Amino acid sequence: MINITINHLIRRKKPTLHNVQSQSLFWEAIFEIESGTSLADKHPIKTMELLLTLCDVIPKHTSQPLGYQALADTVISRGTSASYHSVRRILKNRRLQELLDIEVLTVGTSHAVRYRANYLEGFPHAALVAYLSSNMLLHYLPDKVRSRFLEAISPYLDQFEKLHDGNRDKRWLNKLPVDKKSAHHWSKQAMTPELDSILGALYTEQWLEITYQTETNSTPLTEVIWPIHLNLDEPEGVKLCYSRNQAQKATTSIPLALISHAKRQYYS
Repeated sequence: MINITINHLIRRKKPTLHNVQSQSLFWEAIFEIESGTSLADKHPIKTMELLLTLCDVIPKHTSQPLGYQALADTVISRGTSASYHSVRRILKNRRLQELLDIEVLTVGTSHAVRYRANYLEGFPHAALVAYLSSNMLLHYLPDKVRSRFLEAISPYLDQFEKLHDGNRDKRWLNKLPVDKKSAHHWSKQAMTPELDSILGALYTEQWLEITYQTETNSTPLTEVIWPIHLNLDEPEGVKLCYSRNQAQKATTSIPLALISHAKRQYYS
């Protein structure tokens, strides 16, 4: 009977659970309330209906948080009974805060609630970050964290697979071909201003002015180049592969360690 009621409420309310990463987490929250393990709830059905409505009205991370009374008023406007105390009783439960991924903030002398931002929410390059993260981070994560992480980024991985091959984010994989063998020493590369400029020019496809020394001449040289990609497989260190005429095929390369200055050139 309780499962039928829950399914009915979910179909009727159609809640938008912004940061609940899977239905299983939500069922855990429902079970906790319904069983009364920590809330000692005498009216589980009403509490579940209130929770479903709260999931719909709690502000996203980009909005101002709402206090318990404001949330109660909003819930009432949706046709569900609520009060300051009933809302507070649910949302102060730490287990539910974790499962629903909400944060309780102190605003003056009161508490206010909103969803936390997830790993990639609202980020314009989320698909690329998800793809690189899935390839680079998984080997550093324990089983439970890894499975939750993959669950969180799976929609963005699907987005990346659907990107056109000519998309700038997808072309990035050819400009910085990091594999599992090279990831270890590449991750130790310091993010210097020079490397930041090089990566920026590679991504946006801009000319790059570099000052460098050759291995045979200590006199610094300066020239404007067209960066093509980074070579991370060289045993002597990472190399920048480039051409001098905006060709899409690299004609020469230089170790990053020899570049003392790099500046992007904004030619029209």
